[in-house]
Amino acid sequence: RKLHNGYIQINRYNIIELIDLANCYGDEQLFKHCKTFILTDLNEWSLFTYLPLITKYEINETYGKLFGLTINNILPKINNYLSKNQEKITKFLEWFSEHKSILKKEFEIKFD
Repeated sequence: RKLHNGYIQINRYNIIELIDLANCYGDEQLFKHCKTFILTDLNEWSLFTYLPLITKYEINETYGKLFGLTINNILPKINNYLSKNQEKITKFLEWFSEHKSILKKEFEIKFD
C-alpha cells in the first residue's frame, strides 16, 4: 500500500514524519526511500538527528557508516578535547567511572 502516487521530496525536515508514516501504513517503497535518504545524508552533523530513527527502525545498513563516523569523527574530537583541557580529564574519568558498570553490562567491555 502506498501513501502517495507521485513525487515526495524527503529532507531533514520531514524525514521523521515520513518514515513514521511509512512504517505505520506499511508503505514499503516510501520506507525504503527514507532508509536510503538517511544512509546517504548520514554524516557527523546529522548523526544525532538520525540516530533515534536508526535505532527505532533497526536500520542495520547504517552500522558501517556509524562505526566510521564514531572512529573517525567522534572519538578524535573527544581525544583532542581532553588533550587540550587536562583539567577536564578528571571529570571525564569520574563520568566514565560512574558509567563503567553500564558499559560492562551493555557492551561486555572488560576494564579490569
